[in-house]
Amino acid sequence: MAYQMTLADLDWLQSPQGAAALQQLAGEQIREGDRLRWLERLRAAYGRDHAAAALETALLRQRAAVKFACADRLYLTREALEQASGDAVARYRAQRLASVSRLGELGCGIGGDTMALSQVTQVMAIERDELRLRIAVANVAAGGRSEAMWPVCADWRTLRLSALPALYLDPSRRAEERRAFSIFRYDPPLTVLRELRRETPDIAVKISPGVDYDELDQLGLDCEVEFISEKGTCKEAILWLGRFRTCARRATLLPQEATLIDDEDVASVPVVEPQRYLYEPDAAVIRAHLVQPLARQLGLAKIHPDIAYLVGDHLVQTPFAKGYRILEAHRFSLRLLKERLHALDVGELVVKKRGFPVEPETFRKGLKLSGSQTCILFLTQTVHGPCMLIGELAESHARAE
Repeated sequence: MAYQMTLADLDWLQSPQGAAALQQLAGEQIREGDRLRWLERLRAAYGRDHAAAALETALLRQRAAVKFACADRLYLTREALEQASGDAVARYRAQRLASVSRLGELGCGIGGDTMALSQVTQVMAIERDELRLRIAVANVAAGGRSEAMWPVCADWRTLRLSALPALYLDPSRRAEERRAFSIFRYDPPLTVLRELRRETPDIAVKISPGVDYDELDQLGLDCEVEFISEKGTCKEAILWLGRFRTCARRATLLPQEATLIDDEDVASVPVVEPQRYLYEPDAAVIRAHLVQPLARQLGLAKIHPDIAYLVGDHLVQTPFAKGYRILEAHRFSLRLLKERLHALDVGELVVKKRGFPVEPETFRKGLKLSGSQTCILFLTQTVHGPCMLIGELAESHARAE
């Protein structure tokens, strides 16, 4: 049975004995496979229940190190850690909320966002689960901002929130222990925003980056949708309502904080044959439906109306897309592809695809390459049908990685 922290466990972990146990584990690289061995050792020193609490906290602190700079001082649960944004995204989001004097955080969980929000404003952190709220208090204290947090143990749906100048909501994106993809299956479902806006119109909502635009349209809210990418991975999306809204769609890249917004230019982007350079937009740009504005900004074209690859005869520098030099372009033919890869002495191949019905890794293995060179294969579509582009990362883009 999976370990579940209790209030008694948290009390013990924060006691001198619990702190000593965590300090003992802090320098160890504990793997899941070592769990039984460590449990036996800890049980001898601290007892059965306390051993499980200490070991679980130590394991989660190790995992949290990729998200939080102060991970070694945090108290965590597995589910909350999985959904937590991490320092970089949380700090960026908090800066967009820094203009308000007070903020209501609806469902603060264990304080993953509260830590960043409390650095820029006063936060009323509302959480109905007493254990999670007490963990949040401890975690904000670890960041040295206890005075900026006002913890409230309650179901926020039973409270009057009109006195708060702004709200931040991070709904649970799990339903019956499974990930919920529909905004109508979040807890609470995002239909709650219609009621919240009557009390406080300025609201930010953390949502899944895979959100369905059609579902957002059904809400009938005039909001900005921002997709945030960290080091090339689209981590999350945020709805900005009221005065937080600055445009319809935005893509933001971290850590550089480069941002791209929708434009009012309705001119279409030309569709052409593959050219000397191909550009692969960042995932946040694609999710924000900003490929065409990016193409107009950079003077690039598309190779297919519905494919998110851009092309041009010149090399441009942009944080919003990765550039590749195309060595060869052909209509797709498996026989020809094998011949060309053999002629180029390719042994290591990265396969990328858009609009092409293959699984890249399976396709690559099926080619059975044995050469000494490395290259990149794009399997995609032009207006004339399936094509294959053999290329390499453009030199200046390779230096930027």
